[in-house]
Amino acid sequence: MELRKIIRTTIREYLNEQLNDNENIKLYHRVGNKRDLDVTTLIKSVMKNGLIRYDNGEIGNVIWFSNSFDDYSNNGNFVVSIDYNAKNKEKYQIRYDNHNGYAYEDIPFYELKVEKIPVFFNYGRVISSDKLITLINDGHITSKNMNGLKNLIIYEDIFNLYVQPYINIPNFIEDIDVDKRITVGFN
Repeated sequence: MELRKIIRTTIREYLNEQLNDNENIKLYHRVGNKRDLDVTTLIKSVMKNGLIRYDNGEIGNVIWFSNSFDDYSNNGNFVVSIDYNAKNKEKYQIRYDNHNGYAYEDIPFYELKVEKIPVFFNYGRVISSDKLITLINDGHITSKNMNGLKNLIIYEDIFNLYVQPYINIPNFIEDIDVDKRITVGFN
């Protein structure tokens, strides 16, 4: 009975792999802080090292992805994606089961698309690029009220790449106090 189950599972996985060869599916990964790094160090680490496989005891030494942004990434502050296609499947040994993807090779940062990234910090509260765009465009955050906050840090280079193009106020960051702005060396 066990052998029949193994054969059935193997055939199903093989068919799924064959069916997926011609598809281009976006797979999402929520960047987690497995080494208890501060946010700045975490961002720099991902920029330098990309996504690195990790054995969480469930699946093995893999990078876990989901094809549903809402399912996995909605609550994260740092989310990246990669297209599941024939090229990436081969290059990063990605296995896809029609919902989850598992990469068996590390993925460099330049191969990933940033979906959202931490941009703004205040007393440990992190605001990601997508939320900051909405808050600025809705008028809830202005440069004036940002300047009035203590312990505010805003990543200027990340802001310029992932927020400024999507807000309706030109050169927004120029009105933020210089002592509140830092850069992480984002390329």
